Formats: sequence, C-alpha cells, structure tokens
Amino acid sequence: MTYTEMKRAVYGITAAYFTGASVEMANTKSAKKGKPLVKLAFGPAQSTQFPVEQFIDGELCSFYPTTAKLEVQLFTNGFRLPNGAMENTAVGDLTDYVNYMMSEMVTNELNLQNLSMLVDGPVQDTSAIINDVSYEYRALVEFNVNFTVAAVGFAGVLDESSIKIDQPGPGPTPGPDPGEPGEPGKPDEPGKPTTPVDPDTPGQVLPPHIEPEWKPTESGGRNKEIAEKRTGYFTEVEVTETKRSELN
Repeated sequence: MTYTEMKRAVYGITAAYFTGASVEMANTKSAKKGKPLVKLAFGPAQSTQFPVEQFIDGELCSFYPTTAKLEVQLFTNGFRLPNGAMENTAVGDLTDYVNYMMSEMVTNELNLQNLSMLVDGPVQDTSAIINDVSYEYRALVEFNVNFTVAAVGFAGVLDESSIKIDQPGPGPTPGPDPGEPGEPGKPDEPGKPTTPVDPDTPGQVLPPHIEPEWKPTESGGRNKEIAEKRTGYFTEVEVTETKRSELN
C-alpha cells in the first residue's frame, strides 16, 4: 500500500461516517465549506530502516512496516438549547467518531485493506473565540495509522498488485438432482474450494508470481524504461576446481 492509498482509504471510511458533514484533507485546494466540517491532517510516514525482503518469481520485494500520524479536527455549530444558546458538542461528537473507528466493523474493514489504526491520546477541546465575538466549537484527536509499503521489482517501482496469487479453483459441481446420492464412501462437498496446485508437480502448491504492473505518479515519476528493468538471479552455478600448482 502506498501513502496516498492509505490516506484515501481513511478518508473514505471517515466520509462514510460523517454523511451530514463536509470531510476534507487538510492543506488542499478547495472552496471554503460551512460547518459541520471535518479535516484530516496526515503526518509524514515513518518506515522501518530494514524491510522484510522476499524474492518472488525472481524479483526482490521489500516490505516496509510504516506508521503515520493522523490528526482529525471537527468544527461544529453545536446544539441549540431551549433558551437559544448553542451548546458545544464538539468533544462528544468527536468521541463518537473515535468509538466508530475503534469498532469491530471498522477494524475488520481496515484489516481487509492491510491497515490498522490506534487512537493516540484523548479527544481535546480546541474551541476558541473568533474575532472577540463568538466561539468556534471544535475538537481534535490523533491516531497512529499502521500499514505496509511494498517496493516491488528491481527498481522498486512496480505496483503491489504485480504480486499475483492464483486463486483456488471451483469445487465439484453438484448433480442436477439435489437429492441424488453421492458415491459411497465419498461425501459430496459442492462448492468446496480447492488449493491451486502446480500441474507439473501436483503435490506442490503454486507459489506467488509477478505480472508487472505500474503507472506514473501524479508528479511525473516512474516510466516504462525503469519499470521494465529486471535483475538476474542464479538458479545454477558451475564451480571449477583449480589446483594451486596450476596457477604457478
């Protein structure tokens, strides 16, 4: 997963929750929006210095466990009380969002995208007086977002989607008559997936393989020439013994 993909995934999950508010990433060009408003500010990605390395189909794949800070700010109008005053609901509303992000549903959704999030500290009330006239109700909370950045291929520019894992084939097709008995001693298991096996060596499971995929970055990086560079690797080495006397 790339840094940009991580940001878009978190943005999508947040926007799905705040359907009655505007959600935007901080430091982006956009028209000024009214309240309620949620701003997501992502910090720099901190990756481990030494990645987990694996050769797949002869290509080096490096996997970097990575963490990025996320600051979520909520700006809200609050709730109008019977006496006409506006109650500050920013902290309570943002706390509800934290409960949502830490829920089993969101945790499972993040796991499907190889992401995890942990809240980092309490929800803070950051309300302030604007122009010495009125309060702006707002609150802030921070998260640690954990994901893995993959550098695939000799030049490290192939997309992670280049790593292909053959999917299990379909199981046996059920008979036309649902009540048709199966063969004695062999119970029917309609639809049970099978493990992808190598047709040349039926006893072995097919390993992952590489089908190169890449695309240029939004800033003009990456190109076909670099993406197609490959490194060779040894499958067999010929060793020739030479006596010391023959060298003299």
